[in-house]
Amino acid sequence: MEDLNNLIDATTFGTVRRYLKAARSPITTVMLVQHRNTLVRAGTALIEDDGSSRVFRRRQWADWFNTGEVRVGGASSAAGQGADLDAIPDSAICDVLYVPPVYLVCLRGCKVPAARMAHA
Repeated sequence: MEDLNNLIDATTFGTVRRYLKAARSPITTVMLVQHRNTLVRAGTALIEDDGSSRVFRRRQWADWFNTGEVRVGGASSAAGQGADLDAIPDSAICDVLYVPPVYLVCLRGCKVPAARMAHA
């Protein structure tokens, strides 16, 4: 397995948004992470069975979601697990890691905006 650190690229959020909205884009999900080192940890959790039990992996994802370390882009959630992609300016600089079909994104210098609450 190639070192995922070598696959991290710097770009702007406008590029992320264009890939997500492109008709033939293989990207179906954007996940925003608070810290750059989480890009590799979350990428590894998405692609690799590192011998950890399923219970441990579920617990790790639950911890990331519950603490806000990882948020799902565009998801509206009362539990605070979503991120408001529309609130992120196109000019925002970010580091990205593509783990098909997920684009993992770490915004530089700004906090991930929480998704708006869905009203029933």
